[in-house]
Order: sequence, then C-alpha cells, then structure tokens
Amino acid sequence: MLDLYKALIFQDKDISTIAQTNLITYFSYELLKPFQAVGLEQTEHFNTWETKHFYTAYQLNESNNLVFYFKLKVVDDRFVVDYLPLLTVNIEEMSIEVNDTHVRTLISLWYCDKFLSRSQLSLFNQDINELFKYFKEQGFEVQPSLLDNTQALSLKLISDFPINQTVLDRIFITTMENTDYDFEWLGGEKYQVQLNQEQTITIERHENETELFIDSNHRRRSILDFATSYPFLVPLFVQRSK
Repeated sequence: MLDLYKALIFQDKDISTIAQTNLITYFSYELLKPFQAVGLEQTEHFNTWETKHFYTAYQLNESNNLVFYFKLKVVDDRFVVDYLPLLTVNIEEMSIEVNDTHVRTLISLWYCDKFLSRSQLSLFNQDINELFKYFKEQGFEVQPSLLDNTQALSLKLISDFPINQTVLDRIFITTMENTDYDFEWLGGEKYQVQLNQEQTITIERHENETELFIDSNHRRRSILDFATSYPFLVPLFVQRSK
C-alpha cells in the first residue's frame, strides 16, 4: 500500500480524481488502524473519521503529505471548537511530525475555556501514543514532541507572555499547602517548584516572556500528562484569552 501510494501520488501518475480520493481514504484508514480500538468509523464526509473520543480529518498539503486534523468531542454540545492540524505524515522521509503549538491549544481548551475535561486529554494522549507506537512498527520515525509519553520530560519551554505576580503567588500558596511540594526562590526573577517524585519546574521571569524548564526526574510522561497532574502550574504556559 505504501509503495502504491508513493507511486501514484508522488510521481504524478495520471489517475482519476475518484481513484486518487479512494486511494488516499484507504491509505489514511491503514494509518489510523489503532483507533479501531476506540470505535473508528468513517463519517458522511469522505475525509473525516470518528471515534468515541474525537474526530480526525485528513488532507494533502502542498508537498503531498498527509496532514491529520483532530477535534476532541466537547463536554457541552453548545461549544464549538475547530479542527487542529496536529500530525503531518511525511511519506517520502517516512517521518511523523507533531505540531506542538496545537498541543498547547488542547491544554488551553481544557484549562482556560472549559470545553474539554482532564479525562478527555488523558484518553486522547493514550490514543495518540498507541498511534505513535503503530507508526514506529510500520517503519516511520516519530519526531520528538510534547505528546510523547515514552520519554522523560527534560524540557525547556518559552511562554510568549510574562507571568504576573498573582499567578506566582497562587503557585506559592498551593505548594505551601501541600507537603509533597515546595517553592524556592533562586535569586533575581528565578524560582523553582519542587513536586512529588523529585520532579521540578524552574521559572525564570522576563519582561515579555517566561522561560520554563520541566524535569520529570526520568519519569516518562507527556506535557498533557504533566499539565493535568499539576493544573495549578498550567497558567505558566497557557494564558486565558483577553
């Protein structure tokens, strides 16, 4: 199937639009096979699939690579969210790239907008990592990303907004109320939050941005797992819309 896809899509073979559409649909289904475990079904739209937890749509980009868009099912049907272009399947290089910007968007949809629940993010993260595992089995290289829960977090993040004193004070109060946590001033505008299992997050405030370093102490987890485990830290890397 992969060889046929490369031959017909990348070598500009003269095939009908219907034949090309059917090929891409079938190929996308093969790529999404792990989602059968969560009820993968095609919707009335030829390029959109539905599972118990989310919708996923696909389209070719200008390089003829497949981009998968995801939309999680909201907690209230009155809410409307957009599809997020999350995964790009580079067929020629046999690699998978994650758009980490939209991983932060998912966190914001949960924490700031209340459109999603913590359990939804956890389930989605599990489903996506099953997909990553399948991609690797098929010979794809999955690029490092904020969604990967097979690696420890030793991660530098830059938030493009300054952290105000109110947010910092709330974090300080939370850590003082929990015997598993601690809060340490490192001098200047630099602080460290010590979490359970010897995990830490270091905060360095700047005028127009905030520099963060997350260390999970060799514990394998994604940023979604980290965020939902420590929601009081989420304002450090996502900001409510004004």
